[in-house]
Amino acid sequence: MVFPTQWHELEDSFCEYHKHYNVEYFTAEPSYYFPLSLWRFRAAHFILNDLRAASIQNVLLLDLRDTIFQGNPFGSMPGFDGSSPDHGLASSYVLFTQEGDSDHNVTIGGNPFNSLWVEKCFNDSVLQAISDSNVVCSGTVFGGLDAMLAYLQLLFDVANFATKPGCLSLGGIDQGLHNYILHWLKPRRPDLLSFDTLVLENDDSPIYTVGSVEIHMTGGSDGMVVRNRRGRVPAVLHQVDRHPSLLEHVAALSMDQLRH
Repeated sequence: MVFPTQWHELEDSFCEYHKHYNVEYFTAEPSYYFPLSLWRFRAAHFILNDLRAASIQNVLLLDLRDTIFQGNPFGSMPGFDGSSPDHGLASSYVLFTQEGDSDHNVTIGGNPFNSLWVEKCFNDSVLQAISDSNVVCSGTVFGGLDAMLAYLQLLFDVANFATKPGCLSLGGIDQGLHNYILHWLKPRRPDLLSFDTLVLENDDSPIYTVGSVEIHMTGGSDGMVVRNRRGRVPAVLHQVDRHPSLLEHVAALSMDQLRH
């Protein structure tokens, strides 16, 4: 399931591409109190909670605007496709992906936006404590349904009870809360996390966040694909709008090519 943040930004061809993969679109009115980037997580919680009685096991929340699929993400997640010996534990996990790669390590303290979000919502001591931690992107989050609901509830508990007044109006603040949970809260208060976490390096994840990396496009049996530094073809490419050449390539493809 994909939850768009701003429906009016989506082009018809983009929607047609995703409909081929049986994507359902939901829209929700944002809250006055929360910015749209954060409210989408509340909308996701409402919708997923209503779907608990359905046969849904796994959930992928992502930014639709800057995402391209190169494969089936649900068939390539570790432990979620039935191939892992730990498959029985997979439903309790939420999977996160770090930004950057071995050539460009993106840390919270080294990135002006991520450091601003943490400092403004919490304090300088929290920022200093997690400054050297790798940025984990909030734009793509995967997990079992129950684990995802627990994560989303914790995200809003932190937003409502642990942040400084006024900070939630900052655009992109969801990522500040996201990294606070993983790098500050989890080591100090693991009892508050009723779900397991798996944080993967960008090159090891089926979700490839390309905003801070050099991309490598190569020919494949289905045309041009983007490979990570390990030569793998990730199922999901995120932050593709940072690479105009990639967007130009996708825009030039026919609908039949996109489908295959």
